[in-house]
Amino acid sequence: MSHAIRSLCPLLIAGLSLGCVIVKADPSPPSPPEVPDTGPTDPGHEPPLDPEDDPPPEPPGDCDPSIPSGWRSLSSSASAGLTRWLDRQDAIYAWTGSELLVHTGVGGAVYAPATDSWRPMASVGSRLVGAWAWSGDALFVKGVDNDTNAQRWFAYHPATDTWETLPPAPLLDFRGHSAVWSTTTHELLVWGGVEEPNTVDEPYITYDGGAAYDPATGTWRVLAPSSLSGRGFHGAIWNGAAMIVYGGAEGELLPLGDGAAYDPATDAWTSIASPTATLPLAPRASARTFVGGPSGSAAIFWGGNEGPCSHCMPFDRVDGGVYDAATDAWTKIPSLETSPLGSSGLRYQPSVWVGAGRLWVLGGIGGDEGPWGPFDNGVAYDLAAETWSTIPGGHVLGARRAASVVWTGCEAIFYGGLDADSDWLTDGAIYRP
Repeated sequence: MSHAIRSLCPLLIAGLSLGCVIVKADPSPPSPPEVPDTGPTDPGHEPPLDPEDDPPPEPPGDCDPSIPSGWRSLSSSASAGLTRWLDRQDAIYAWTGSELLVHTGVGGAVYAPATDSWRPMASVGSRLVGAWAWSGDALFVKGVDNDTNAQRWFAYHPATDTWETLPPAPLLDFRGHSAVWSTTTHELLVWGGVEEPNTVDEPYITYDGGAAYDPATGTWRVLAPSSLSGRGFHGAIWNGAAMIVYGGAEGELLPLGDGAAYDPATDAWTSIASPTATLPLAPRASARTFVGGPSGSAAIFWGGNEGPCSHCMPFDRVDGGVYDAATDAWTKIPSLETSPLGSSGLRYQPSVWVGAGRLWVLGGIGGDEGPWGPFDNGVAYDLAAETWSTIPGGHVLGARRAASVVWTGCEAIFYGGLDADSDWLTDGAIYRP
């Protein structure tokens, strides 16, 4: 493996935004590639796509009818003192049911949409640089001690604005692992990961093990061995009954196209159908993960890379698949190039979320084959009808890439991201379909 390829890998850990179970920043990643200078151009405000032919879906029936559909601005987190970011890391974030929790790796804040206000989050005293998962009342995050550089897991309790340090996990100090919350056993599930080799000529060291943490007892247990090969930067999502793992990168940083399901109630793994042969869906690392689809509990894997590098181009995938565990079958989500975006659908680091029965893709930057951006437009894919429509009004959020987004059940809340000069932003917007 060349040194050039190795130097790119840690940048994946610099973040997939995506709002769910996602691998995050390496404690000391190398500098990202420079954004090419294309001269004085419009930073991506393309003419808005006409929404008349494709009206967005109605929001769920339990949403406040007094709040109109469309966009509204979100105040800056600077009001809570949140202005610094851990170098090249996307925000760690979670929706509590009433508030947005945001941590940039070096500081955190809490946003209340009802009052459009921010308040500071208590300090954890460590850099938060790993995967995370929301349990329903606590945010579990991997971090690195500022003094010893030891890797530890922490839990943030928003009800008391306090951090808890978890006991040492029976896990290797690898990166690129996944974390999900099990609603059946009420445990944090952590699996996989990779570590850099001792020399540039050796493959990455991969990990095929995992552990589960039970907050009720304050203890960890080791997961049963998996049928999957060791990997990192894989997609992992909880579908209500099992952790579904798909894709990732092996020791030579080549993408994988297989997967498996882990049931924590029985501590057992089951192989799942591979979409590589059935759809086909190209192997990938770092796919964004969601739960949704026509059944409401299908595992959705979208995007990702040809290798574990979220900032590398032109390696990002712009298609995906929906896995239904009940039938052990996949359904293809077509490429953004087939959407109203056309060739500008080849974009990297967009904000992606699932809500109101659709997969939404907004913003991002382009590549060598099209306009550079960043963009302020996007599209939505109806998972039942299998059709694309446009997202109106993205200029309210403004052109940006790598913005964090959460779906509240009624609306999407966007925060942060990078502007045309690759500077971090501290504002955002809220979109209600």
